[in-house]
Amino acid sequence: MTLQNPLMRVLLLNETYSALICKRVYHKKRFNMTSRFSVFQIILIICLLRPGISGYNSDHFSESSVNDSLKHEMVLVEGGVFYPALLSDTIPNKQDCKVILSDFYIGKYEVTQELWINVMGKNPSDIKNLPFLPVETVSWYEAIEFCNKLSLLEGLKPCYIIDSTKRDTNNLALWDAVKLSVRFDRDANGYRLPTEAEWEYAARGGNKSKNYKYAGSDNPGEVAWYRENSGDRTKRVGLKKPNELGLYDMSGNVWEWCWDWESVLPSGEFKNPVGSLQGSKRVGRGGAYFLEEEYLSTTDRSGFYAMWSSNIMGLRLARNK
Repeated sequence: MTLQNPLMRVLLLNETYSALICKRVYHKKRFNMTSRFSVFQIILIICLLRPGISGYNSDHFSESSVNDSLKHEMVLVEGGVFYPALLSDTIPNKQDCKVILSDFYIGKYEVTQELWINVMGKNPSDIKNLPFLPVETVSWYEAIEFCNKLSLLEGLKPCYIIDSTKRDTNNLALWDAVKLSVRFDRDANGYRLPTEAEWEYAARGGNKSKNYKYAGSDNPGEVAWYRENSGDRTKRVGLKKPNELGLYDMSGNVWEWCWDWESVLPSGEFKNPVGSLQGSKRVGRGGAYFLEEEYLSTTDRSGFYAMWSSNIMGLRLARNK
C-alpha cells in the first residue's frame, strides 16, 4: 500500500496513534488525551500536506557544523548513595531504601539515528533524514543487540549473552511472542543499557544534584521536549539545557529503555542493583515528546513489553568505569 497520498497517510497515522494510546501502560497513572486528539489530527493534516514533511525548519542544520563527539560522547558519573523515589514499595522519597552505586559512564545524549545506522546498517525511526534526531521505534531486544554490536566494533566485551535458541522463562509477559533469552554480564566492559537505579541517579544529577523535579530544572520547558513545545515530534538531541552532570534530554524527547524488569526494591540497602530476576515489562524512563510535564520528572517510571517498539521509545548508552 502506498503512502504517497497525504490523506491515506493521515488515516494510517491516526489509526496508529489511537492504538498507541490504548496500548500505553503507566505506573499507577492515567491521562486523558481525547481533548487533544482532534487538534493532533488537524496539525497532522497540515504538516502532511505541506512540502518537505521529512524534515522541519527548526531542526535543519549543516552536518559539518556539528562536532563529531556528539555522536558518541560518554560522561563519567561519580558513584554515591541515594534514595530512589519510585524504586521503593513504600512512601516515595522515604529513606528506607538505600542504593549505593559505583562510578559509571552514561551517554551525554540519547542515541542518535546516525550512530544507530553506523552500527546496525538501517534506520527504524518514523522520522528520518535528520541524523541527530534520537533513534526511535526501537524494541528492548533491538536496544541490547545494538549495545552488543557497538561493543564488538570497538573491541569491547559485550554485556549481553543472547541465546536465540532458548525462551526466557523469567519473562512472564503474556503478550511477548519473542521472549529472547538474555543474560547480563555485569562485569563486561562493553556498552549496555543503564540500570534503572543508574538512570535515576544520573537524571537527578548524581552527587551534584540540586533536587530539581525534572532533569536539570524545575521548569520543564528549559530541559525537555514535551507536549507543550515539541509539535508532537522528536527533536534534535542536545538543544535544551543539560542537567547538573551535563546530560541532555533525560526528561522528554523519547522514553529511554533501562535493563531492569519493572518491579520495586524492598526496604534495605542495595549496591549496584539490577532489578528483579523476572517480570513482564522492561522499564522506560524520562517521558516523551507527546506527554504532559507530570510524566517528565526524574522519578516517573513506566513499563513496556520488551518486544514492543514505538516512535516514542529510544535509548541511552551506559558503561562500567
